Amino acid sequence: MGYGYRAFICIEVPEEVRVRIRSFAESLHWPWARIVPDSQLHITLFFFESAEEAQLKGIASAMSGTNFGAFNITLAGVDVFTPDRPHVLVARVTDDKGLASLYRSLEYGLHKFGVRTDERPFVPHVTMARFKRLGPGALAEVVSMHMRLSGEALGTFRCGEIKLKRSTLTPKGPIYEDLHTVPASHSI
Repeated sequence: MGYGYRAFICIEVPEEVRVRIRSFAESLHWPWARIVPDSQLHITLFFFESAEEAQLKGIASAMSGTNFGAFNITLAGVDVFTPDRPHVLVARVTDDKGLASLYRSLEYGLHKFGVRTDERPFVPHVTMARFKRLGPGALAEVVSMHMRLSGEALGTFRCGEIKLKRSTLTPKGPIYEDLHTVPASHSI
């Protein structure tokens, strides 16, 4: 068995929405939060902890065989994962069913190629910041913010492609490399 790569299928967030997300995250002024760099803002559809070369080829083939139309995605609402012990701040995703349809089509294609997927429910989001250990005061601030901003609109954008990326972990954070891109075949 060879070396496995961390990889994921995602939808990238365009620059104009990334600027809004960064501005929002920075406006919180939380010293215990590490803001995700603009270049790493995306919606993860599927994550693969240790994908070998053959599996990456199967993933790329499944992606290429997925016929999907371009659709709008709206980032509306700020949330934390998990509420009892928050470790990330996220922007919630809404759309007109295009994302759910794309997810199901990809999942079907991945299974056809023998690629196992996560059994947890799909909760589309964009991670904006990661938290260090939170003390009681910081935890109260996060919960309070969550209650105030549950409807905060951060932008709408058009999903016109999906990407397979490899993630290499470094002491300064992950480095992403594009491996495969599939454009939408039509518009919805």
